[in-house]
Amino acid sequence: MIKLTDDRVEDILKYMEEDIENCLYLYGDVVRYGIDDPNMTVWYSEVDGNINTVIMKYFSGCHVYSKNLNYNLDEVVEKLKQIHVNRISSQKEIIEKIYPLLMGEYEVEYGAVFKLSKFRNMQSPVEIVKAKIEDVPQIADLLMTNEMYSSSYKRQDLIEELSDRISRNIGRSYIMREGERIIAHDGVTIETDKFAVEGLLLLHEDYKDTLYGAFLDSYMVNDLGKEGKTLYAMMLDGRRQDAFVRFGNEIVARYGKMTFKDL
Repeated sequence: MIKLTDDRVEDILKYMEEDIENCLYLYGDVVRYGIDDPNMTVWYSEVDGNINTVIMKYFSGCHVYSKNLNYNLDEVVEKLKQIHVNRISSQKEIIEKIYPLLMGEYEVEYGAVFKLSKFRNMQSPVEIVKAKIEDVPQIADLLMTNEMYSSSYKRQDLIEELSDRISRNIGRSYIMREGERIIAHDGVTIETDKFAVEGLLLLHEDYKDTLYGAFLDSYMVNDLGKEGKTLYAMMLDGRRQDAFVRFGNEIVARYGKMTFKDL
């Protein structure tokens, strides 16, 4: 595969932008970070001069994208073995092909990409505020109490990634507190001028039976809607997916996520 250079960035973005729902993080990170960021590397491959695959490594995660699914499976798997990341995300059809070849090292889950446009405007009984850099270690501690996140991230990697996104206004975190303790978190993990992606929703164990998650979702959907941005969310939880479908939100893509077993 070919390492992306400045002269091909516009070609890569054009290749992805017509199918943005299937490559949100990849497209958003290239737009916001550029290709000179030390935490990110992008590769691509071509057939007869036409791009057919893009792979991005960002911190300890990786995204694979092929618009027409005309990628070379052996080439993609070879690159994934070389970079050896903790997380691999891609279109559902691609993960279904990759996973059997790497199943000894990774576990797999499948989810849905939603376009979030409809949610009840709920008034939270607990103040929701935008987190600051100094809140990130406590946010990380909260997220690491959940197996879904602790199996995907090391604590320090999570702190570095969240801090980087907040400090550069590439993402944001919303939190609820009880005294000095953060009891709930929801975030925007990447955003451009046109769209944002919601992620990392979690309630403290003591509040898992409350509606605080719904209050956070409502706040984010309505807050970002005021900014004129399209909000997406990548969801693994079937119950949460069902709730957003009932509210009238649209599933726009299906994806898969592989997580390294011995993290």
